[in-house]
Amino acid sequence: ALPICLGYNSGHNRNTSLQVERMLFFFLGSSTSLFLAILLLILLPEKDPETFSASYFLASFAVFRVCFSVLLIYWALGVVGRVCEHFSINYVFILGIDPRCKIGPNYLFSRASLLTSIWIFTFGMYVVDYKWMIIPSIRSESGFNSRSSWHYVLYPVILLVLNLVLLLMPSKVCRMRYKSGILACIGRTCLAPMFAVTFADNLVGDILTSLTKPILDVPSAVCYIGSHHPQNKESVELFEKFADNCPGWEHHYVSFIISAAPFWFRLMQCFRRYKDTRKAAHLVNAGKYLSSLAVLFVTRYFGGTSQLVIAVSVTATLYAFTWDVYMDWGLTPSLLLPGLFGRSSQREAALAAARSSGTAASSRPSPRPSP
Repeated sequence: ALPICLGYNSGHNRNTSLQVERMLFFFLGSSTSLFLAILLLILLPEKDPETFSASYFLASFAVFRVCFSVLLIYWALGVVGRVCEHFSINYVFILGIDPRCKIGPNYLFSRASLLTSIWIFTFGMYVVDYKWMIIPSIRSESGFNSRSSWHYVLYPVILLVLNLVLLLMPSKVCRMRYKSGILACIGRTCLAPMFAVTFADNLVGDILTSLTKPILDVPSAVCYIGSHHPQNKESVELFEKFADNCPGWEHHYVSFIISAAPFWFRLMQCFRRYKDTRKAAHLVNAGKYLSSLAVLFVTRYFGGTSQLVIAVSVTATLYAFTWDVYMDWGLTPSLLLPGLFGRSSQREAALAAARSSGTAASSRPSPRPSP
């Protein structure tokens, strides 16, 4: 897949594509080596083990995970864009993107590379500094122990600020109106069913359901930055209890709302699409997200009853699996098991392809003329 993602055999400007391919392969190899080196540094014995606190050390990881999720999204978008270009998929038309927009895989890869470099450098410096106390402690008397220092919070804060600057900084390629368009798409998704659902809105809703776990790191990151620095005894004990610096009410309410919100958005989108099209398939699709919400509800309020949790989880998983295989992928039993159901004809394959393309076409917005 990497040669496709990096532009190998792209019909035009082959020399430029090969140069980009070499640069990205070199960067990915170097980044992998640095990641392994940081992992080795984490495993190495620390200086002065008596004052080393694993809870203090891990408390800031939520901020690093949030920033890592951002750069991972950039890499994923670049890969998807490269694959679409390789197979001549007109994603600009499908998603209703302004044809004048020049954001492409190379731009996304360049931003991802920059953010990855910053992340590796900042996280590596934090690991080395805390484990071997490179910089003298600042205000350690008000912290957990003599190793505590106010300056440790600067590493994740600086990384977060740099991420925000790169995301919001004006660019000749990624203009503010494009960023506003993305925010508007997210807003329409969150306000479903008040707006008609376009294919882009549908896709954003699906992406949000996949980003539930990374989004859950946002409250943890905010709680860490807003906690006492240097971390004191209460902060360390709170982390040991909840694995973050957030109070109990955050785990009781905020985390549950964040986990349920993306599935609620998709549920409302399905209802809106049924209202607009009167196709029963959207109600069946709504049942998939309703079953996911049932898993969250049962786990939240009946977590001690393991049989109920297992039964609801298995049902939701089979429901989602059946829908994805049969409806989203268009794989009927005769296509999956031709030996058992008989060989699938070309007509069966054509019907499956038509079903899949018809689902996308029903959500596809009409092209907007350029002003």
